[in-house]
Amino acid sequence: MTRQAGGRVLFVGLMSASLLALVLTWSGDVARAAVTTVSLVDFAFQPSPVNVNVGDTVTWRNDSPISAHTTTSATALWDSFALSPGQTFSFTFTSPGTYNYFCTIHGFMLGSVTVLDSSATATFTPTATVTATPTATPVPPPSTFEQNVQVVVAKAGANRLQVTINAHTGQTLSALAWTLPANAAAESLSGTALPTGVTLPAGTASTSFILRRVSGQSATPPIVVTGSFGTWRTFAGGGPSAWQ
Repeated sequence: MTRQAGGRVLFVGLMSASLLALVLTWSGDVARAAVTTVSLVDFAFQPSPVNVNVGDTVTWRNDSPISAHTTTSATALWDSFALSPGQTFSFTFTSPGTYNYFCTIHGFMLGSVTVLDSSATATFTPTATVTATPTATPVPPPSTFEQNVQVVVAKAGANRLQVTINAHTGQTLSALAWTLPANAAAESLSGTALPTGVTLPAGTASTSFILRRVSGQSATPPIVVTGSFGTWRTFAGGGPSAWQ
């Protein structure tokens, strides 16, 4: 073999090795990317919180049988708008940190995603964008994606949920109406049975009532809220796990 031919062989060999290393590096990057699925069911994000790596994607899937939900970033990074049952929404995280989110239709539904920097060294320090996961149920932060009212649901005893409806600042509530399933009833906080429609005093900005259901069954009544903002329809209640 001549020196010139040997040089060509060596050059081709080096190029092949470089291409192989590039392919292996690129394949490794792809292998590290993953998709994590979060289910929207029983008026909760399941699982939550979740941990992913930079470059990973989180897909939210509405597994609720009848209720629409959203996944909305608390810092306006993403918003799915209303997802009907069976619909999905995905977001890819490119920076490390903890990202809190909520459902704009049901303000008590909270979740968080912690994004880890898999390439960080031992000296890596989280940036100031990392925020603590809330320990209470706060009012969702104002954003252009918020709905007309906030609905907060809290346990009020066995098979009882207290539903609180808050109007936005400067808005008022005027009436509530609902269609209750046969296994559920509505009552005031004092225990008085409520009819299917309630007219509220002028200037009302917040109101609460109790939902009661038969043990072991579900109750997800649609609530039609009327106020200075117009009319808005939401849901409150959920499957058996929401009442436990």
